[in-house]
Amino acid sequence: MSEVEEQLSINQLKFMAALPMISGPLSLMGSSLIIYLILKDWKRTLSGAYHRILFGFSIFDILGSFGMSMSTLPSPAGTPGIWGAIGNSRTCTAQGFFLQTGVAVIYYNALLMLHYLLSVRYNVSEIVFRK
Repeated sequence: MSEVEEQLSINQLKFMAALPMISGPLSLMGSSLIIYLILKDWKRTLSGAYHRILFGFSIFDILGSFGMSMSTLPSPAGTPGIWGAIGNSRTCTAQGFFLQTGVAVIYYNALLMLHYLLSVRYNVSEIVFRK
């Protein structure tokens, strides 16, 4: 038995596996709603830098949230210390792809913070962002 298995009960492992199955779909729905609202009036919204950043942020968040929502399910069956593992090496690799694409959200978040900094603190206009 590994050290992790000895320290965590089966109920704790189940709880840790279930949390991403709740938060992942909620994030996926939120990002989908943002994309819907942006695309609903795409001629106006996608002309600005703020909405373009938010659009990219949401696309990659959907990919990452999908991978997160699968939690431990894609892990190879029989993996010690992982509750609910029913997948194989291919499903595990596919989940890894989705989780890694979700890392792009960090960079879009940094762009969003930079946009706020420039527009709020330094009064940079939207016209300058478009250049």
